[in-house]
Amino acid sequence: MGKLVHMPFKQLERVSFYPTKNGFITTTPYRKPTNWDAEQYEKIRSHRKEFGRAAQVAADIRFGFKETMELFPDSTMYRRLSTELLKVIKSDTTHIRGERTVEDGRIDMLMGFEFNKDVHFKRTFNTPYQVAIDRTKGTATVDIPAFSPANRLRAHKHATHYKLMLTVHAINFDTNEMDSVSTTTTTMAIAKQTNEGITLTAKFQQQEHRHIFVSLGVIFIEMLQGRAYDIRGKHCNAMSIIAVSEKQAVMPSVQEKKETRAVIIPAVQMLLSQRAAAMRVNEKGALTPPPPCWNRKAKGKKRTSIIPPKPRVSTSSQPARE
Repeated sequence: MGKLVHMPFKQLERVSFYPTKNGFITTTPYRKPTNWDAEQYEKIRSHRKEFGRAAQVAADIRFGFKETMELFPDSTMYRRLSTELLKVIKSDTTHIRGERTVEDGRIDMLMGFEFNKDVHFKRTFNTPYQVAIDRTKGTATVDIPAFSPANRLRAHKHATHYKLMLTVHAINFDTNEMDSVSTTTTTMAIAKQTNEGITLTAKFQQQEHRHIFVSLGVIFIEMLQGRAYDIRGKHCNAMSIIAVSEKQAVMPSVQEKKETRAVIIPAVQMLLSQRAAAMRVNEKGALTPPPPCWNRKAKGKKRTSIIPPKPRVSTSSQPARE
């Protein structure tokens, strides 16, 4: 009597039935396990490392941008950011394939990234602006000239007011160090004829050497009886990265230079004293040979000494043999 065995529907496509004298038999294809450590799979291993690195960095950024993402919710933001970060990793020319990082890639490729894919910032806020980043003073400034909200804003039909938000992120992708600073304007009416010029300034750490990302967003609000209400659960808000400043080389301070000199100068003096000791003449008037470590013979190779050997000075009164 045959035996009944439960088989999931997903496995039926891989099962073959063969008629025999004793009934039908079933077989499944056997696949030899792949040895991913083999040399021919080096490219696949490299791509897996870089893809995992991009996904990890995207997860860290999403955690660091948590407060900002709450105002601009989008369920696809993590996946889209991972895709862009993978492109940044592939642009790294410093490391070999598989060891490339986001930190050494082209960070400017993140320029124009949209926090909400359904609402583009440039289409929603069609107004020219100027961005200035000053690392010395630690300020990021956005100047917006006078504009008409009714003509320049593409607002939701239920929106009556809006606010502009400026955010500055300083990120080190290798150490996952992130600092975020944001500033927001007051609530302004959309029905206003002409809005005066707006200047947004966000302050961050002075002499910042990490990557700096400047984002500008617009938040729509419905004012009803003096109370503010969100529009469609904040899904109508738009924000985009409008400026990117790549990291700068860290110049050593005066104190660090002094400490470096305090270490190098004694070492150089010690080497010079050792060299002078090797050239010292003994009591008999003969030059002492250089230390054996300076004229060591390796396997089949003869190392040249730092100090060329000199002939010994004869002290005897006997004439030299011809």
